[in-house]
Amino acid sequence: MKVSIIITTLDSHEIVRRQLSYFDQMPLPEDTEVVLIDDGSKPPIDVGNVSFPLVFHRTNDFRPWTQAAARLKGINLSTGNRLICVDIDHVVTRNLILFVMNSGYDFIKFKRKLAVLDKDGQLKTDRGSVIDYGVSPERVKRRGLNVCPPGNCYATSKGLLLKLSADPKDHRLRLQHLLNRLKRRNEVSICGADERPLIYVIPNGRFCGDIDTNPFGLFHKLSRTTQEYRNDFWIQGAA
Repeated sequence: MKVSIIITTLDSHEIVRRQLSYFDQMPLPEDTEVVLIDDGSKPPIDVGNVSFPLVFHRTNDFRPWTQAAARLKGINLSTGNRLICVDIDHVVTRNLILFVMNSGYDFIKFKRKLAVLDKDGQLKTDRGSVIDYGVSPERVKRRGLNVCPPGNCYATSKGLLLKLSADPKDHRLRLQHLLNRLKRRNEVSICGADERPLIYVIPNGRFCGDIDTNPFGLFHKLSRTTQEYRNDFWIQGAA
């Protein structure tokens, strides 16, 4: 494979179903695979039958969320030389895949816009669909659909990422940590802001005016967990 798309998820069954339907309908570029890691969802994610190359793995880790470790597992399972690491609420386009596949950059950040992935796996990028989803018309009128670059999504080579990665227990596979390390490597080329490819993000609560708002129940609700549940996580530790 030339490109592996690494996606981790927890208890977000409906958006996983929509993402798989989306990839099923996409003319996925040749030599591209999707690597989906189910990080202990209850019940487990069921991917069914798909028409595209898919690597699927369940971690059986029932702590609230161990995304960095799950992503590292996905990286190790991938066969692509180039990696696109994204969250489950981001939608990767064919154009983005082709850019990553054909560019000579060692590290690529993305531009980002709001969009909706409907129940049939169709990507809708118009303002009306975003407003119907839950984003306020005032917000769209004031700021459009553009949002800041994602804090945890990027593309790079597999070899470089494994060199830069910290111990997964540190939960430090985040973009800024990697960029700080890249700055100390003058031989690494980073895609400039004017060339960054576009990725879409499905609006979550903070785009809809309430951090706990989860329109249509697509994503996990860790932001709503009780203090007792959070304490139980720390008692277990990041072991």
